[in-house]
Amino acid sequence: LTVTLDGSGDASIVADQVISNMLPGDGSLGYRVDETGTFALEPAVAPLTVALADDGGSGPKSIGFPFYFFGTTYTAVEIASNGFVSFTGAGLSGSASYTPTTMPTASDPNGMIAMIWDDLSPNISGTVSFDIVGFPPARKFLVNFDAVPLFGTTETVTTQLQLHEG
Repeated sequence: LTVTLDGSGDASIVADQVISNMLPGDGSLGYRVDETGTFALEPAVAPLTVALADDGGSGPKSIGFPFYFFGTTYTAVEIASNGFVSFTGAGLSGSASYTPTTMPTASDPNGMIAMIWDDLSPNISGTVSFDIVGFPPARKFLVNFDAVPLFGTTETVTTQLQLHEG
């Protein structure tokens, strides 16, 4: 994955670099990449900050509703310091946590969604938070990485994951 930052620190990411096995807008699996509009964080109402160690993960965080993902229903995720959420809790630490690989794989991580899968350092600065917004049957579970630095650089990452109910 190549992330290009302009002079303002805004990122340019091409969808086929993010999800190579799914076409944007393809509904065959019930998932799609939304490439429309300008990136702006969905406002969180009462975000809870997550303190993460370098190359570590949180404990389980309730999504707030059942979320169906590749044939399995989940009710919680674990947030990895390196820019992804895990439904299984696997691959949250060590080199697997910051080394992207083809998936599925015989080793960890699997059962995850990556916003950006890189060696991040939320233990140094930036904020990682989550929130549930909206009302049934249209809630969203949000995970925010705000100004989290890439390891060993002065560059930062701001991104958001949205899991939608229903």
